[in-house]
Amino acid sequence: CIRDRVRHALDAAQEAGASVAALRVTDLHIEPCTGCMRCAFRSEGCPIDDDMNFFLETALKADGIILAAPTYFLNVPGPLKSVFDRLLMLSPRWDVRKDEELKPGGVIAVAGLSPWRGVARPFLNAFLYALGFVPVESVAVFYPGPGESLLDDETVGRVRELGRRVAM
Repeated sequence: CIRDRVRHALDAAQEAGASVAALRVTDLHIEPCTGCMRCAFRSEGCPIDDDMNFFLETALKADGIILAAPTYFLNVPGPLKSVFDRLLMLSPRWDVRKDEELKPGGVIAVAGLSPWRGVARPFLNAFLYALGFVPVESVAVFYPGPGESLLDDETVGRVRELGRRVAM
């Protein structure tokens, strides 16, 4: 289960002294972007009334982020894609942001088999960057059975190292 992999990373970050919290996109109500471009060209707030502002406030005040997602037919699940599309709201900030202002982030992409990994991992890395984080570690995990990776000490170690690196 992806939650267990994230829990390993968060536990390691906490052991390294970080304060941690988990936020599941699927617990939020995020509507798809309508492409009105008010946020990008007029610097207006998004007219959609949903949990996107809560997501952004939570993410942007974090000192580090670990993004994790399963791969559903070569990419991340739809709810995460909807959030990514709505990051257009941050585009006015991108031109003034400096690379040294980027905060640490980590990515855990999970797929059943390596040939089915698709674009989930690069997608999650781009997602981090759009939020203002730089991936200090990016892990792809391949196991066809749910929970199988938890039986693999090497994978658990890689995920825990990701959590420690984000916390540093």
